[in-house]
Amino acid sequence: MKTFVEDLVLSQEDKPGSHRTVRQIAQEIEIPKSTVFDIIHKDLKLKCFKKKRAQDLTEANKLSRLMCAKQLGLLKRYPKHAVDFV
Repeated sequence: MKTFVEDLVLSQEDKPGSHRTVRQIAQEIEIPKSTVFDIIHKDLKLKCFKKKRAQDLTEANKLSRLMCAKQLGLLKRYPKHAVDFV
């Protein structure tokens, strides 16, 4: 069972747009989704994650967040090189 999951998971490397979800792999092999997840996580030492869209902040949003951070004193808690990231 592990080899089937391993073959399906690793066959997706270097092939953009050919990914399969844990659910799709589970349906294809006809085993529980939790078992597929455990094999991927524990045996293959891989992490399953889902891409999520990040929000794009406008300049006005960035400025208002910076002003709030200054008012609350948040910028004093972090080193200067990390302030742009925060």
